[in-house]
Amino acid sequence: RQKKLYCRESGPITNTAIYVKAMAMAVAKNPGANTVLFKKMFWGYRAVKFKNVDVNLPITREVDGRLVTFIGTIRMADKKSLVEIQAELTHLQRCPESESAAITRIRKFSKMPLWLSLLVHWWMTKSPKFYIKQVGSCGMTLMQGKGDRFFPIGPTSAIVGFGVPSKAPVVDEGGQVVAMRTLKCVVMVDNYVVSGLVGAKLVQDLIELMERAEVFDD
Repeated sequence: RQKKLYCRESGPITNTAIYVKAMAMAVAKNPGANTVLFKKMFWGYRAVKFKNVDVNLPITREVDGRLVTFIGTIRMADKKSLVEIQAELTHLQRCPESESAAITRIRKFSKMPLWLSLLVHWWMTKSPKFYIKQVGSCGMTLMQGKGDRFFPIGPTSAIVGFGVPSKAPVVDEGGQVVAMRTLKCVVMVDNYVVSGLVGAKLVQDLIELMERAEVFDD
């Protein structure tokens, strides 16, 4: 109901925009989750905490006659409205290939010799500035087709996998079992960087943001 009202008043949006905004707001409330583990130049690791919340998500498009999935990044997603996030998602999915930095990067990588592409990936594990320029600080991914949950894997310290909304039996406030539309999600955090307490708080905040429809408060 909140989504329909928002669409009438502000503009059309998809569920994906809602998920991006909710994820970003939850991470913003838990800055400890906005951290990525990098290798030191010579030995060991270091945890780098990012100031802005940039959300990664997979984008699939046809490029040169074949389907290619690449990472799209919504920068500072917690500070943007749902309409702004939706506009960026639409641009990532439909913009001319020449305007897509990700597609341009894929084509450059395909022309690189193997040693050079390995060097670029190695540098991403070392340099936070280079890493954040290419991707974001946290991630989310979506279940396509049928299925209600799955376990996401990503190169960030906090990533959420959203299932497909479906009806399920739920006990309402009156103690009655009713069929209600539910959404299942799985949150993955890297315990080398994010503590269990921060991870649990991230999950709780994400649930509250979705259930209370706070993501619609632009």
